[in-house]
Amino acid sequence: MRRRALLAALGSSAATSALAGCLDPAGSGPTTNGTDARDDPTESGTRTDVATSDGSVSTCEPSTPTFDVADVGTDGDHDEAPEDAEFVVRDVVTSTSYDRPETRFVLEPDAFYSEAAVERERENGDDEIVVEDISEIDDATVREAIRTAVETGAWRADELPNDLRETVERVDFVTGVSEGDTYTHVGVALHEFPVDDPPAIEFGAGVANRYVTPNSPGTVALWLANAREEELAVTSGAVPPFSMLRPVLADGDGGTGDGNSGGGSDERFILWRDYVEESDGCFGRRDGDWIRCDIGVQTGIQACDSVVREYEILPSTTGTYPDETVPPGPGRYEVSGSVGYSHAPHGPSVELEYVVAFTLERV
Repeated sequence: MRRRALLAALGSSAATSALAGCLDPAGSGPTTNGTDARDDPTESGTRTDVATSDGSVSTCEPSTPTFDVADVGTDGDHDEAPEDAEFVVRDVVTSTSYDRPETRFVLEPDAFYSEAAVERERENGDDEIVVEDISEIDDATVREAIRTAVETGAWRADELPNDLRETVERVDFVTGVSEGDTYTHVGVALHEFPVDDPPAIEFGAGVANRYVTPNSPGTVALWLANAREEELAVTSGAVPPFSMLRPVLADGDGGTGDGNSGGGSDERFILWRDYVEESDGCFGRRDGDWIRCDIGVQTGIQACDSVVREYEILPSTTGTYPDETVPPGPGRYEVSGSVGYSHAPHGPSVELEYVVAFTLERV
């Protein structure tokens, strides 16, 4: 079954893959690849095996950074603040939601071949390729599941018909479903999703440096943590795993936003990193606008580990795009975004949506 071996090989390299794209205006262009090196990282969490509802997935308590998250002192009490501090960052709050499959099993088409292409595979490979017309499948429920998957893109259920798993594992290509199309041979893949288990990827945020001064910007940290006993990859835009973060005043007309829409330029600012330097050529500046490659990139997160990014709140004295990076004033700010991930190569995807809110208080 050479096709399955090929798909497995492709899946194993997914964490380092990127889809080709071109430079587009970047309303929110994404951030950078790999794990951030912090000067003084403090991590919490222990690796513990926990049996899940069906015993098929091992979870753990991932290592995550420790930062101030909520109150950093009484309102108006800034005895420890540097004399030249402009703002203090307070009360970081996060919220998350997950858009994921609602059924335990998903059957999807995963390969589309013509008859000639299958014959070339047979000639070039040593493994047997099993082709079966759908009419030759004895079980009517199995036939209908495969037909639904091919014709609609997916078949979903919480229980499997008898022999469906065996049929999918035994047969490489099904014919007789896509007649009239260029491709006549369709391969299908069965995915089992742990719908009753907690999410595999967790999100968090906190304050790494709470005071904004001319010599020391305030710093907000965001992280993604892998709560599985296996490496997983998250999918995002050109500079992963987060977007170019542009918080907006929560009580302004723009509401929350990730930089693509909402919030006028006088209501938001950029949380700064050196996006251009970290983008590997996929993020830049042109004619006064940010541009980015329109691509998808995956970032691997090791089992029970996390990926951290720190973003600076620049002072009014900065020379780094001050019209865009200096906060418009004190207030409650929010920024939102999303990342995707899958429990298995080519499997159903999960979208994690997050919102980070924090207060900038004048010192």
